[in-house]
Amino acid sequence: TRLRVSALLNGIARYHDVSLISFGDEHDRDHIGELRQVCRDVHVVPYRAYNPTSAHALLSLANPTPRSIVDTYVPEMAQTIRQALSQHRYHLVIASQQRTAAYAAAFRGVPAIFEELEVGVFATRRQQATSALGRLRGTLTIVKLRQYLQRLLPAFGACTVVSQPERDLLTQFAPNYSAVEIIPNCVELARYQLDPLPTQPASLIYTGSFTYQPNYEAMRWFVGDVLP
Repeated sequence: TRLRVSALLNGIARYHDVSLISFGDEHDRDHIGELRQVCRDVHVVPYRAYNPTSAHALLSLANPTPRSIVDTYVPEMAQTIRQALSQHRYHLVIASQQRTAAYAAAFRGVPAIFEELEVGVFATRRQQATSALGRLRGTLTIVKLRQYLQRLLPAFGACTVVSQPERDLLTQFAPNYSAVEIIPNCVELARYQLDPLPTQPASLIYTGSFTYQPNYEAMRWFVGDVLP
């Protein structure tokens, strides 16, 4: 997602003035100067990680909105969005993934796109659950997510997904919402023409984040079945 957003910022900034409002931490603030070479202005809001065992998350079990959305909601983000939209005239808001799309109420009527909506990970999690409790939790998440998206998506003029399977799944979640476009993930090779580095025997680099389940499963398969 970070690579996708980076490419999106660089592409749009060729033709438009862009403001970036992003979650981050103190380490991320060190890179604001670099981002300002692309963006007119940059705002960083403290990130709140999802803690499913927190009191706030447990109390959200009865909330019709998915717990991960409720528990990670940061009022400062909504305030920052409203303030930015009041200071300049914007033609479009692009909300990347569910974490930022959750602030649609703060968009002040500015046309918006829901960028990279991902629901397949939740369906896969339910399918791979190994216990009755896990399957129950997965089913509850799916039900709440379906209802949540049906309420949220009308606030967006369009929505993007990365593949046809994601689009098919989203059609099951929100059958009345049709403004969905497929924009696959890709790599701009020209940005990766690096100088050759010294080879280190018997070593390799994997650049995917292990917090993303498919990446974790891919490396378990590679290390367990391929590498031997």
